[in-house]
Amino acid sequence: MRIANVVIEQTAYSFDKPYGYLVPDALLDSARVGCRVLVPFGKGNQARQGLIMSVDDVDTDIKYKSLISVIDSEPVLSDELIAMCEWMHNNLFCTYFDAVKAALPVGIGFKVDELYSKGDTPFSECADELCDFFINNPFVSKDSLISAFDFLSEKKLTEMVAKGELRKSANATRKMGDATLKSARVIVS
Repeated sequence: MRIANVVIEQTAYSFDKPYGYLVPDALLDSARVGCRVLVPFGKGNQARQGLIMSVDDVDTDIKYKSLISVIDSEPVLSDELIAMCEWMHNNLFCTYFDAVKAALPVGIGFKVDELYSKGDTPFSECADELCDFFINNPFVSKDSLISAFDFLSEKKLTEMVAKGELRKSANATRKMGDATLKSARVIVS
């Protein structure tokens, strides 16, 4: 079995370490050192962006969570840059992913959004309103759902996902904006 050791964004300094994830057969060719991936993290399996620091072939009975997907078709960091990130983490007061972000080229950032869609189980509350809402909006962010329906909260959404009334998925979108160059010219007369 192939295990990818992944450093994860938005981790507290006390939890900042590489975590092992099982590489599914479908991702064996694309999950390489230096590639960014989406992984489930924490008890709620919230989708987070991470970077593969190393890959190991192991024979173990330990149960690992699996990678969700590979974001990059080619590695975005070389072995030398990964070693630099390790050095930065060990010698400077930064998390692994802070070091990774500093090493990444400008303009290739990703934002991970959690989206909700209608599940297979019928809704138990406000069925007509929720069905109509999802007909017009097949994939909806948590904030949009909570603001559209007063009775919904994060806890209620989690319960609805557990019942199968809603599906939760992750979507990685590129954070890219136009760069602006400002300049000034001094004219001396």
